[in-house]
Amino acid sequence: MEDALRGIGKAGGTMAVNWDFKRTLSVGDLGTGYTVSNDLHRAAKDQSAPVNLDDLWQKLGVEKQKDGSVHSDDVAPLAYLRKAMIGRK
Repeated sequence: MEDALRGIGKAGGTMAVNWDFKRTLSVGDLGTGYTVSNDLHRAAKDQSAPVNLDDLWQKLGVEKQKDGSVHSDDVAPLAYLRKAMIGRK
């Protein structure tokens, strides 16, 4: 996951752009050198699992500002996970 997210970031995939899902998965796979993102999607795409993304972003400490910039809240409950995913301590 870490390699896929880094690959997406290096390719310009940020919260400031709007990529379709297939592109995001494919770019993530390029970052890993494997087809794991697309493989997992094919295996799980027809299974439903509700996710409250607004709540998840808040817990991770990711806040989109009105000007389109993103603020990181380092005291959020799951900030340590966000930092680990992007390689910051």
